[in-house]
Amino acid sequence: MKNLFWIGATAALVVLLGLAWMVTKTPNTSRPTNAASGLNTEAFWTATLSDRQGQPQAMAQYRGQVVIVNFWAPWCPPCRAEMPGFMALQEKYGKDGVQFIGIALDTPANVQRFLAAKPTNYPIYLGEIGGSELSLALGNHTDALPYTVIIDRRGQAAGSQVGLLDEARLEAMLRPLL
Repeated sequence: MKNLFWIGATAALVVLLGLAWMVTKTPNTSRPTNAASGLNTEAFWTATLSDRQGQPQAMAQYRGQVVIVNFWAPWCPPCRAEMPGFMALQEKYGKDGVQFIGIALDTPANVQRFLAAKPTNYPIYLGEIGGSELSLALGNHTDALPYTVIIDRRGQAAGSQVGLLDEARLEAMLRPLL
């Protein structure tokens, strides 16, 4: 009986130590990060994506602006939840050279259906398969949605976040870049 107790206690200790190690080694994706290192913004600037009408559009057309690139999908609840805040900030800061860009990672038909019901005031591009690769190049190593990258006027990453990015937090990240 004593042996069973010690075996159980040892197993519990190993599990707790493993969990503690995971918590300390797993990046906290609920906070924006200073994304200047490790993000290949050149992949964004050289990308050409189809707009909603299927016309190719060069992302280089946005150089010189503060660009908020948001990878999303219509089936993603947090993606849909952050869109009203993005639209409000686009309206507020668009005149100051801030441009939101949505890159949808779903079929064109699903994106069109969603946007017909809930239009945006910023451009949406169809990422399809290449969008996931672009997301990875911009630092989304978890391949999670939503994923947002903020690019400054020099074309460099100024921050990124995996997961929901609320309007107040994003506005605080944008102000120093204006």
